[in-house]
Amino acid sequence: MKFDVIACPLRVYRDKVFVEPGDVNEALMGAVVEVFFTMRHYYLGNKKFDTFQGEIQQIEIVKPGSSIVTSRIK
Repeated sequence: MKFDVIACPLRVYRDKVFVEPGDVNEALMGAVVEVFFTMRHYYLGNKKFDTFQGEIQQIEIVKPGSSIVTSRIK
C-alpha cells in the first residue's frame, strides 16, 4: 500500500505554528478549534438523488485544552 498511497498530514496550527503529525492528538485534546473545510454537492440526475462530500482543509487551535484529570473509578 505504501507505494500506491501518499499520506498528506492534517494541517493543524497552534499560534500560527504547524503542529507535527505525532503531536496532533495531544494538541487537539480538549481544545477549542476553528475548522476550515470544503463541501461539495453532487446531483446525480439519472438516479435522482443528492450526495455531499466534505474535506477538512485546515484546523487552527483557538484555545488549547487544559490537562484533563482522569479517574480510575469506573
